[in-house]
Amino acid sequence: MDTLEIVEIAPDADILARMLAYWNHARAGHRFPNRCRLDPATMPADVLPYIHLLDVLERPRDYRYRLMGTGIASRSRRDYTGERVSAIRHQRPPSRFWAQLEKTVDEARPVCIDLPYEGPDEAVRRVENLMMPLGPADVGVTMLLGVVNFEVADPFNLDRLGPPTP
Repeated sequence: MDTLEIVEIAPDADILARMLAYWNHARAGHRFPNRCRLDPATMPADVLPYIHLLDVLERPRDYRYRLMGTGIASRSRRDYTGERVSAIRHQRPPSRFWAQLEKTVDEARPVCIDLPYEGPDEAVRRVENLMMPLGPADVGVTMLLGVVNFEVADPFNLDRLGPPTP
């Protein structure tokens, strides 16, 4: 299946940069860390609501939300935990999100992109999503760890973007 061309960006938001540093530390010299090397108790607490975990399913390839943080769910149409990405209209192929997932799995490396916002919060101006591969070294990528940054309009200056609000 052809995927959309995506434009990668360097993680701009502080929460993305901190999670990428956490992921790099968890790798412990490997290409990517195994899920068991991640401990939510050692992750930055303010980042946890913006984390999502997806299982990588094969034959045919799909992804299932294992966990969606409350900060993501509150800005989404609903909590997608337990759902397959292929069943979600704005995330199934062809979508930029699906292309990002494919690239992260196929290249076994972190991929960060801007995504179009699909949700009820009119203040959201930008969505930055970082996906990072997880899995046993002898098996390959079996899960994806993602972190999302929502930039929202400053109510006092709508031309300026502000930090995410809880």
